[in-house]
Amino acid sequence: MVDGKQAWELAEEKKHDIDAMKRCCDAELKTMNKADLVPASYYFERVAILSRKEKNDK
Repeated sequence: MVDGKQAWELAEEKKHDIDAMKRCCDAELKTMNKADLVPASYYFERVAILSRKEKNDK
């Protein structure tokens, strides 16, 4: 859970918020570790994209 919601619920509304996407990554890793599955790559890709944009803006 991230901010009281499932990570997938935040995927669209918070996709430009790097901190929210990082929290989604953490939640995804914890959940998938318990389920013995591979985490969804979407959140990690968003963090990479937003990190690159942040670097370019400075």
